[in-house]
Amino acid sequence: MEKQSLKMFHRFFEDVASGKKTSTIREGHRDIVLGPLILKATEDETDTIEVDVTKVVHTQLSHLSEEEVQTEGFASLADLMKELHQIYVIDLKRFESLTLSHPMTVITFCLLPKPKKRRIQTDDKVSSR
Repeated sequence: MEKQSLKMFHRFFEDVASGKKTSTIREGHRDIVLGPLILKATEDETDTIEVDVTKVVHTQLSHLSEEEVQTEGFASLADLMKELHQIYVIDLKRFESLTLSHPMTVITFCLLPKPKKRRIQTDDKVSSR
């Protein structure tokens, strides 16, 4: 079974890695389940971060809380709205505009630790995997 994944602009990866960004707010109703999720850089899908989805909330844009906005990595709802309009209106060219009654999905996650390389002894040589 293939792991679920979402695309995310690479500029947000540092905030995910540092723990500043612990959620992503997406337009529409997204069928994301709790458990592992791979965030793939929009610019290069080989650049990834693996996270563990801990909560999924379906809501309307007008019902987003300040806490949800902050876990997304924004200081205010106004800052988030500006970014959402850029992503969904300009970058994806999918919508004329987002309205306050627009359905949204808030996906909360925590960073999964990177797997450690195992050292394997074969004869007199040591290799890392």
